[in-house]
Amino acid sequence: MPARAEANPANVRWHWPIAVALVMVSVVYAFWWIPTRVRPWNDFAFVYAAGRSWLAGVSPYNFDRWNAEWAAIRPPETHVAQPMPFMYPPHWGPIAALMALLPWPVAMRVWDAVNVLTYLGACIFSAKLVGVELQALARQPSVWLVLAIATLNPALRYSIFQSQMAIFSTFGVVGAFWAWHEKKTVWLAVFAFIASLKPQVGVLPLLYVFLNGGHAGVLWAAAAALIAGFLSMMPTDLARFPADIADNYLLHKRLDFNQPNEFSSLPALTAGYLSADIFMLIGPVLATVLVSVMTWMRRRGTAPAVFDDPLWQLSLVMAATGALMPVHGYDLVIYTPLAFLAYRLKSTPSVLLLAGLIVMHRRLPLPAAFLTGGIAAVVVVAACRYRDGRLGFVKSRR
Repeated sequence: MPARAEANPANVRWHWPIAVALVMVSVVYAFWWIPTRVRPWNDFAFVYAAGRSWLAGVSPYNFDRWNAEWAAIRPPETHVAQPMPFMYPPHWGPIAALMALLPWPVAMRVWDAVNVLTYLGACIFSAKLVGVELQALARQPSVWLVLAIATLNPALRYSIFQSQMAIFSTFGVVGAFWAWHEKKTVWLAVFAFIASLKPQVGVLPLLYVFLNGGHAGVLWAAAAALIAGFLSMMPTDLARFPADIADNYLLHKRLDFNQPNEFSSLPALTAGYLSADIFMLIGPVLATVLVSVMTWMRRRGTAPAVFDDPLWQLSLVMAATGALMPVHGYDLVIYTPLAFLAYRLKSTPSVLLLAGLIVMHRRLPLPAAFLTGGIAAVVVVAACRYRDGRLGFVKSRR
């Protein structure tokens, strides 16, 4: 689908100064915390402590041993009120062990660089999915405005501040959709492996790719994850692994920030009615059904026409991830490709609404679930209206 044409440059000379100024403001806003040597909270420390455990031949899912490693590196400013276990998947092992070979102050800065570079990579791959050559896009101020919108997403600032893993996984998801679209199976496997490192971010998009022709790359990634996880856990007491995981899950679900009302997805609105276990299941089950229905409609040729477009497909799946999967505020960096979707929308109100929700979703005095649900609704309605400006479904071309 062709991108919207730019207006006559002679009439919009003021667009460039505005776009450049907003990009500069957004970069300062998002990455303000990078120079801070010690932050009161650093989520990457969980992975680093797991790496130290693996290097010592100890399972990071053995809470007491892992917690001792974490306590050795976390700053005194970090207040720990509840036991906080390591719950990332075991195929983190090679990456975590490699990072743990570095001194903690160095590893922390390396991870900051990884977050910045993979965010830039997610933006580049999102731009590639627009369907216009990158050099041509770079000459259009509207694309830089879109980049500013993506970077002003408060989830990015939040994720940078906490040295989170959501940016890395989002990079994997966007790269996987690019590789799937370009039919590059090896790159799809690489990006799918990265995406799967944070399952609540990566599983739903990878399921969609798997069901829609990218199964070979996703299966290679799954095999690599199984091998990496097994090799990581082999030197440890494998017989204890199931029991350790079960014990850690019990600790994990008791944490204050893992209570249902602390999540950003729509099921959080049911927090007073469902147990924590049911809450953790209902969103992913609904998301799986949704992706299955999307695939069925696409195969039958009854899906919206935008289902032929990888950026639209990625945006729909990421909007569903934010609305249904158990994600926290920092995970909503997954909205990065949705900002680039704004470049493709034909309706100015839709552009303003989508951009406004991306930029303001943590600033409005509303439950986060209303805003993630609102973003999903905007994307779905825009998808149905995209072909001819009228709400309704049209035949897919394949």
